[in-house]
Amino acid sequence: NIAGHDGGGVYNVLGSMEITSTQIFKNTASLDGGGVQNGIYGIMEISNSLITDNEASNDGGGILNEGDSLSIVNTVIDSNNVIGGYGGGLYNEEQAVTISNDSSISYNSSERSGGGIHNEEGTIEIDAVEIIENESRKEGGGGIYNTNDGYIFLLNSILSGNLARENGGGIENYGGGIVIDNSMIAGNESGNDGGGIRNLYGGGVEITDSTLTKNIAIDDGGAFHNDDDTSSITIDNSNVTYNHAEQNGGGGYNGFHA
Repeated sequence: NIAGHDGGGVYNVLGSMEITSTQIFKNTASLDGGGVQNGIYGIMEISNSLITDNEASNDGGGILNEGDSLSIVNTVIDSNNVIGGYGGGLYNEEQAVTISNDSSISYNSSERSGGGIHNEEGTIEIDAVEIIENESRKEGGGGIYNTNDGYIFLLNSILSGNLARENGGGIENYGGGIVIDNSMIAGNESGNDGGGIRNLYGGGVEITDSTLTKNIAIDDGGAFHNDDDTSSITIDNSNVTYNHAEQNGGGGYNGFHA
């Protein structure tokens, strides 16, 4: 299927929609939401489904959400692409999203930030999810990019093998808040700083009972890079092991305070 504007496969606006046990496959949007767009005031639940090989020119290769709520349960978001913008797997704009129950976001790519997920001022709760092998081809946040006071809760999950051309191979947090609990950040890579996580511009990251391992930064901060004196990273009861930076801070690099 092809949409001249938004929602290559499915477009929901001003309504409620449930998608269950469905494949949304090889759709194209000339603007946003290659596979699915949940538009303004939309309420959507996607469960036990496969969203794969979709493409958008602007944002949200797999899914673009700007509706009131989006719930993703036991669903695979795989191999979607954004040609020129953000959020290869999912782009969320100012709204609430939950992703849970053995869902996976993998092998998605974006030209700009957020190879797997781009969160713009919204709140995303991720619980028991694998975010694997996503790529930001030109910017940051290979797995997740969080910005403009957005919030991410990464719980009981795995973030592994993601790649960013610039900063934050696993996660780039630009002025938002991120809570990571009982999760693994492993084998991610950045072309500049923060192989696992890069935090900047007043962002706050809290890591508890988690493991950061085998992440690689071509510049500074193998596991994490905290960029300025308005940003903070707190790590509690966690393991930071076997990470590598080509320049400074194999485990972590702190510009001012952590």
